[in-house]
Amino acid sequence: MPSVFVVLTGSLTLLAALNASAEVYRWVDDAGQVHFSSQIPHDRTPQKYKLNMNYEGDRIERDSLEEIANPELKAQRLEQQAAQQKQQQRDATCQQGKDYQQLLAAGPNQNFRMPGEQQPRAMTAAEYAAEQRKAERMISENCR
Repeated sequence: MPSVFVVLTGSLTLLAALNASAEVYRWVDDAGQVHFSSQIPHDRTPQKYKLNMNYEGDRIERDSLEEIANPELKAQRLEQQAAQQKQQQRDATCQQGKDYQQLLAAGPNQNFRMPGEQQPRAMTAAEYAAEQRKAERMISENCR
């Protein structure tokens, strides 16, 4: 009996890890509202999508029929997404540099926790200058 329970539990666990795929149709109504449905609308020309979803129902990937028929479109979309992520990272690093520069504006006598050290302490003049250059470099390389 315990072996049946183990097999059943294992099977249910494997089923929970599987991804689901669904066909979804997208169309726009007369008011300009976008709709998604698993049913083909009778009076609209839908755009068919292939949705890959995980078990929790979170979308993993969406390919339109145009992207399926023309892989270059998907490559362009992925390229644009990568460029957007890179720009978001640059923006975040830019803001970190500005925040750090503002923190350093208090002067070298303020206590800072230096990398590799447990206790905060006042920076030496050389450390302060190096940290200012670091903040300026972050800003100049990432802010536009």
